[in-house]
Amino acid sequence: MTEDNILLSFAHDRMSKCINDYVITSTSFLDVRQQSLVLSEFSKNHEAKTILYGGYDTAERLVAVFVPYYFEDGLNDYFLENPDENPLTVIRFKKDSFSQAGHRDYLGALMGLGIKRETIGDISVTEKGADIVVLKSIASFIMSEMKSAGRATLHAEEISFSEMNYSVSSSKEITINVSSMRLDNIISACYKLSRSDSADAILSGSIFVNSLQALKCDKKVSKGDKIVFRTKGKAVIKEIAGTSKKGRIFLKIDIYN
Repeated sequence: MTEDNILLSFAHDRMSKCINDYVITSTSFLDVRQQSLVLSEFSKNHEAKTILYGGYDTAERLVAVFVPYYFEDGLNDYFLENPDENPLTVIRFKKDSFSQAGHRDYLGALMGLGIKRETIGDISVTEKGADIVVLKSIASFIMSEMKSAGRATLHAEEISFSEMNYSVSSSKEITINVSSMRLDNIISACYKLSRSDSADAILSGSIFVNSLQALKCDKKVSKGDKIVFRTKGKAVIKEIAGTSKKGRIFLKIDIYN
């Protein structure tokens, strides 16, 4: 059985429990390709909804949460009011004042505990330490065992998502002009690639639009769409700024590396 089949089998079990018991269930953290795989698999299921969730709106690492079909609340608000049902939690690590520790140090310390990467969400490093999103099921173990990162000594406490200091990804705004809203046009203009290289990236499965893998060059995109180019970063279509006399479309794009 392949890793994808194992993932989908587990996701089906989680979905079935949601449907049969009318409870919220979830997977472990998924990479962008796995997110697309799960969304594609369950998007047409009408007995439960599939929502990608990472603890806050701009989270990068996400779990798939399955909720009963009648669920209408936003997950962030719902879990703030019902924290016991949240599959995720935040551990705040406060470090000593004289040592430095970066993202790699914290991730290395976590992996050194022998836990799997899919149990760990976003790691937000601050001057005083780091806030790390984890599966709630593994939180107690991490808090009791992780005493250092790099050369820094750590003290751990569990906090709420409303207290979390999460990193804001740096971005730059660019303006591009394209002949149409085809995906290959957007990729080519955003990343300064030839049309053939853009097509190759799409056909190879490296492009995701709103967390779904996009395999068609002529896929139409719209304002607000999030495009992830695996290994190169993320682009968000911020604004359709106008059209030239020759019919070319001007777009404002936020690029995240």
